[in-house]
Amino acid sequence: MQFARNVVTAGALASPICFYLGLQPNTNTKTRTGPTVDASCRRLNLPTPSQAQHVQVINVPALLSEAQVSIILKETAIARQQRKIGWVERTGKTGRQKSGGDWRTSYIHSDGFASNLFNTDELLDTLLTAVENEAKKESGWSMMNRFLKMRDRKKLNFRTIEVHEYLPGGGLPERKHYDAGSLITVDVILADGFEGGKLYCPVYGEDENVVVRREVVEGGGFSNVGDAVIFPSHKFHNVSQVTSGKRIVLVMEIWEGEAKKCFHRCLKDNNGETCEYNKEQFDLLLMMNTISMLSIFQLRTERSEGELRPSAERSGKPSAAEKGGFGGIKYK
Repeated sequence: MQFARNVVTAGALASPICFYLGLQPNTNTKTRTGPTVDASCRRLNLPTPSQAQHVQVINVPALLSEAQVSIILKETAIARQQRKIGWVERTGKTGRQKSGGDWRTSYIHSDGFASNLFNTDELLDTLLTAVENEAKKESGWSMMNRFLKMRDRKKLNFRTIEVHEYLPGGGLPERKHYDAGSLITVDVILADGFEGGKLYCPVYGEDENVVVRREVVEGGGFSNVGDAVIFPSHKFHNVSQVTSGKRIVLVMEIWEGEAKKCFHRCLKDNNGETCEYNKEQFDLLLMMNTISMLSIFQLRTERSEGELRPSAERSGKPSAAEKGGFGGIKYK
């Protein structure tokens, strides 16, 4: 399937902005509004994780062409180097943020950057059509389609579009992980030649703390560059640790809300709330503090101590992020 778009290279876009993001998620948001997970889901009219657990993954072979994948990889790397998009580095062992970690997420929806790489509207329509077609065959997706039909189609958009890179040791280990507040999650393979790093969905039994089986997703119709899978965002999912090579995937979430352009995965709804990850705040920080790259988490800590200096000045040597790669290693 093709979602062609005349590519505007990163160098031709607006003035460089972003930085390495180290923001800690704020759980007091529209995605976490009830005393329990199920209560939050009911309040937001979303499936609970126990409901989503029974919905089968949809395979979409060759969602993106190899040429499109090549453009995404190339332009994302350029945009990150020129600080036009947000990104964060973490460690796959714990999932916690760590400069120079083995898991990097680049938020290519930043400032609408992804729309320069492919036609996001056409892609969204194709994904929703795939869900509608699957709903005619599979009862779980019939349930999911009802949640979609409750909403105005014009209000369904990409909440986040991310490129995830996992080095050996990288993975998504968080127990009972799901994409809170979103409806549909899509994963697209952007690179092969790695070992480990399997996407799987843990299934819990009557004892909610015990995994009775792990349904491995990768393989079959999800094994080649450009292949995609679609699943409910509230379905538990994880990625096993990569043992060799580099795993790269495109991850997109569809939600009821505006198409976000924040420099992270946005946690705000459409009720006029100002996103703490917005471009204006980042521009202001760059202008006021002449900081080219600094984690927001570090910045907030240093503000309380009255310090506002680049990490290279604090430590006497550049950080891994300032060197431009995982732990200072250059990657194409």
